[in-house]
Amino acid sequence: MADPFVAEIRIFPFNFAPKGWAFCDGQLLPLSQNTALFSLLGTTYGGDGKSNFALPDMQGNAPMHPGQGPGLSLH
Repeated sequence: MADPFVAEIRIFPFNFAPKGWAFCDGQLLPLSQNTALFSLLGTTYGGDGKSNFALPDMQGNAPMHPGQGPGLSLH
C-alpha cells in the first residue's frame, strides 16, 4: 500500500488483512508494539490503556467521511 497513514481505515476486497494492517473487529492490541496507533486512538474503543487498547469494531458497518461534500446536502 502506497504510504498509508497511521490509523487509516481502508476497505480491501479479500478476507485477510495485508501485512502491517489489522481488521477493525474490536480486537485488543498490545500497547507496547503499537505506540503510534495508541497515541491516536487511546482507549476510545476499549482496552485498559496500560497494556492494551482496542481497534474499532466495524463489522456490519460501513465507514463514512464526516461532513458535507460540495453541492450535497448534509444527509
